[in-house]
Amino acid sequence: MFRRSIALGIVLVFFVVAVSALGWAASPSGTVRWSYRLTPEDIVFTKGKFAERYGVTVQSVLFATGIEARDALIAGAIDVAELGVSPAVTALARAGRNLVIIAGDEYGGGKYRVVVPKGSPIKTVDELRGKKVAIKVGSGNYTAFLQWVQSRGYNIKDFQIVDVGDADAVAAMESRSVDAVIYWEPIPAILVAKGIAREIFDFEGYVTNPVWVVARREWVEKNPDLVARFLAGWIEALAFMTEKPAEAAEIISKALAERGIDIPATAYTQALKHDRYEPWLHPFLIRDTIEVHRFLVRENRAPANIDWKVAFDPRPLAQAMQLVVERALTEQ
Repeated sequence: MFRRSIALGIVLVFFVVAVSALGWAASPSGTVRWSYRLTPEDIVFTKGKFAERYGVTVQSVLFATGIEARDALIAGAIDVAELGVSPAVTALARAGRNLVIIAGDEYGGGKYRVVVPKGSPIKTVDELRGKKVAIKVGSGNYTAFLQWVQSRGYNIKDFQIVDVGDADAVAAMESRSVDAVIYWEPIPAILVAKGIAREIFDFEGYVTNPVWVVARREWVEKNPDLVARFLAGWIEALAFMTEKPAEAAEIISKALAERGIDIPATAYTQALKHDRYEPWLHPFLIRDTIEVHRFLVRENRAPANIDWKVAFDPRPLAQAMQLVVERALTEQ
């Protein structure tokens, strides 16, 4: 089950070494090195070529989860990444001022869903104590589960945690080697659409767990125009997902089919309804992120040294919004 994750890690190591050997300290003009993950927004943004509308060439590097993308960002192998709240927080804590959050992505606990094998007698998350649970350790999804565990007076050791990437989560459910999968969309939607799983719980209303666009500060400061154009494409991609979910689902379905995951677009249309896709740096999401950091510090899962006064930079997003408005007016 873990061979693909291990292989991806080896590839990442060699990628980072190659980048360093080539002296690739900065991206070529007009090019952005971007983390590509099989999340709905990443797929739509990349496959829909939204950044290209603003003259930006995107060099996508595939990662299984935000954990690997975070490590590549810290290492300087990529310029910008989409990271869940926990990887974003640990990235800021480890890299200090070298990284900065420049935009939002999406938020809402509904994207984190608990599914069990079809036919399983398990009906509640409480019944998973002592059972095998597939989840990505260190993710925002995992932090949400930790918070739920504590709220019930349980200990995470009460569960048999199986640390898996997205593809292995699907494989684990297909082989019935785990009793549940706790993951973010579209993995739960894929498992339900395949007819091998059913949902028993989601974290909507329990956590907001925002996802952020995190970048290397040096890259942002040296390439303000490029960063703004990149984010302009990001704004349009998220707006497209909100305004045209059926079309977005078609793009997602086609992209995953290329990777051997054949699920009808209608399944992804439903999955998109579990998230709120917004690029804005909402104050309540900033506060939630700081609270998540405090939680992780208390759990000894993240260093405490984050300077929140400089952790967010709204200027690139403001400039990007101006570009989006100008483009909209020009098209009239």
